[in-house]
Amino acid sequence: MIIHPLLVAVYPILFFYTHNQSQLRIDVLREPLGISLLFFGVIWAMASLVFRKISKGSIFASYVAFVFFSYGHISGNLKGLYLPLSGGLVIGPDKVLMPLVFLMTIFFAAWLLKTRSSLAGINRFVNITLILLVSFQVLLILPRESRLRKQEAGAHGDQTLVDAPDIYFIILDAYARGDTLEKLYGYNNESWLKSLEEMGFTVDRQARSNYTQTFLSLSATLNLDHVNYFENKLGKSSKDVSLPFEMIHNSGVVGFLKERGYKIINFSSGWGPTDNLAGADVNFQGGSLFKIGNKEIRFNEYYLVFLQTTALSPFVKEKLANEARDKVLYTLEKLKDIPYQRGNKFVLAHFNVPHPPYLFDENGNALDGQDLKMAGEEYQDRENYLKQLRFISTQIRATIKAIHDRSAREPIIILQADHGPSSVLGHPYKWPRPASPEGIKERIYILSAYHLPDHTDKITASTPVNYFRWIFNRYFNADYQILPERSYFSDYKNIYEFFDVTQTAEEGWD
Repeated sequence: MIIHPLLVAVYPILFFYTHNQSQLRIDVLREPLGISLLFFGVIWAMASLVFRKISKGSIFASYVAFVFFSYGHISGNLKGLYLPLSGGLVIGPDKVLMPLVFLMTIFFAAWLLKTRSSLAGINRFVNITLILLVSFQVLLILPRESRLRKQEAGAHGDQTLVDAPDIYFIILDAYARGDTLEKLYGYNNESWLKSLEEMGFTVDRQARSNYTQTFLSLSATLNLDHVNYFENKLGKSSKDVSLPFEMIHNSGVVGFLKERGYKIINFSSGWGPTDNLAGADVNFQGGSLFKIGNKEIRFNEYYLVFLQTTALSPFVKEKLANEARDKVLYTLEKLKDIPYQRGNKFVLAHFNVPHPPYLFDENGNALDGQDLKMAGEEYQDRENYLKQLRFISTQIRATIKAIHDRSAREPIIILQADHGPSSVLGHPYKWPRPASPEGIKERIYILSAYHLPDHTDKITASTPVNYFRWIFNRYFNADYQILPERSYFSDYKNIYEFFDVTQTAEEGWD
């Protein structure tokens, strides 16, 4: 039985899922798997009719699928490579590579039409190879998914409504601390920070993160505890992030507030666990990619990264960028209306800006010629990082002002980064060991500002792991101890190998 055209249609998607650092939830793969199987199944059927043999149609369909899924990788690797005797013609750009691929496809199709071989040996080899490859990916996925199925998405005990303020936790991914911007970027952000203070916010100018990566930082913050035990539980070199993702999906903060009658509202971020929070009562989705019939395909990080590795890359880059921008703009506007909803609310809004990819200039316009890269090498583009930072600063200030003005009772608003940028450290998989003090400080120092009802108190903590401990003690009569203010560094090679960099972080900039 020949099945390899279908296997090659699903293998790249499964491979991307198991090896992507963000480790997206499996449910996001249902749509691309179904679309890929349908699309290449049709190509297989049509090719079999054209070549008048299933064996030839199978080989051609698998070839097309291989070219489709590898095109983006080939194009990226060929950038800067020049054709000999061409006067400086670069292979990589699509205007050159796409015609070359098209000609190769024509020649391959012509060879298939002319050959009298049954191709049985080739089909058998490709079949067996792809069965083994797909089986291996499935074996990698199954253990992770068995853990995910144990998540509890239901209620956390009896709910008792309390007379307490709404809580907004707004995360600006990789927003640098004020002194970092001054030291490394030559940018003075003090006027914006003071504008927050004029609105009743307290700005912690010495704030620092507990961890250097989003999934570690948020799993610690939302569960009110350090997560160094991951090092022993999962292993220093493990790439499995399903446990911290589960902890974000159904966190201690969510459980605590649900027990007290709070409605949990999440805004889709397009990234991993904050894209569709399992423990949320409502997940607001912004932006859509396209429609197939009545089915709307939502934009998320999967499409942003994966589609750019395929032959669709030249045609979807602009669409992907527009959808990414729309998601940010949707969340900024929709947040303003949340105060009108009745009842106690905990609102989580994770913005993937000013983190790359760079989607906005300082005026909110699209940046021309920008590849939509999630990888950290884009941090080295400090100019565009600052443009996006200035844009989100202006917009988020207007949003939180609307939240404040429209709330019947003054809310708690936490405006915070999960970690800082990494222009000094560079590409995430090439961070030096040991990391330089300057690189550690840039990554650890974060924006942190908060608004408390009546402005009567200040949070006596400088790292996010203690914020909700303090808030729950103050407003819910809880009895949490304030934890030591520690900061830990880990890189993307060994994400659970933690180095205590508290002393370096406490030094500040010279």
